[in-house]
Amino acid sequence: MRFKALGTFKSEEMRSTYVVGLSYTVRPGNDLLACHVAAWVSEGKVEIIPEHTVTERKAFVSGQGVVT
Repeated sequence: MRFKALGTFKSEEMRSTYVVGLSYTVRPGNDLLACHVAAWVSEGKVEIIPEHTVTERKAFVSGQGVVT
């Protein structure tokens, strides 16, 4: 399942920030996120992206940093 944030919000339970306009994926077996997404839909925080409109694109993110 894919969903899109309708506004930027932070989820303490998921330890994540969801950014307006970006889309996210609930992977099979991630029941905790799926439950939160259902609640967020009812709260108007996110919308479900219909499966037939999803086009597969792969993104790669990398970075470097120093922990002090």
